[in-house]
Amino acid sequence: MILPDAVWAHRVALAADLPDERLESRLTAILVNTIEHPSASIPQAMGGDAGLARGVHLHTALAVTSSGQVIGILDQQYWARPQRGQPGPEEKESEKWINGIDASRAVLYQAAGEQSVPRLIHVMDREGDAYEVMMTVADAGDSAIIRCAQNRKIDDPLAKAHEAVRSQPVLCRAVVEVSRKAGVPERRAAVEVRSMRVTLVPDLQKYPHAWPMTWNLVEVWARAGRDGGRGAGGGAEIHLSVAD
Repeated sequence: MILPDAVWAHRVALAADLPDERLESRLTAILVNTIEHPSASIPQAMGGDAGLARGVHLHTALAVTSSGQVIGILDQQYWARPQRGQPGPEEKESEKWINGIDASRAVLYQAAGEQSVPRLIHVMDREGDAYEVMMTVADAGDSAIIRCAQNRKIDDPLAKAHEAVRSQPVLCRAVVEVSRKAGVPERRAAVEVRSMRVTLVPDLQKYPHAWPMTWNLVEVWARAGRDGGRGAGGGAEIHLSVAD
């Protein structure tokens, strides 16, 4: 028997054994809206932040093989951001990436015993583009692929990372299918791939104990036009990867 979404969500909320009926109703509404809008964030599914109150943030380190096989969860961290007027945490939220790296290494080394530990490649989104995180990866001898957010200073005549990689020759061109999002139809995008090795130069006033690091920049740029660039100027995704 297939239950209607609202009935299933209500049963789940009851099983959660929350201390207030209003919380059960709120959880039921969140579950129903999430089911009906699976690709949306919770605020998007609920139509705004008003129906959420204070939430808990969850950061998960998931182990996946190079072939895409999921091994399991290596680490989870959760926290609630301080409310207005309350003191903030001593650590920056970027520390979650460093903690995840350390915890993942500890779990794998313990599980491996006397066997060799496979090479670790940490895959991170834009929040992982922090100099402290990259130093942790380099210091551990691991590898990483990080979605680039900062246009950092580099040891190059062009001085900035994004401009430097855009000046490189095109390695390949391809047409990729861009998945459909809420309110945006599926499309095809013509992309160009460029890459270069750069030496990142830290701001010693901000990071007094940092050192220059060599990483690879990989840019995937969608050309504007009928093939489907983002806006009149197209769009780019730039990633950092550890240089061998």
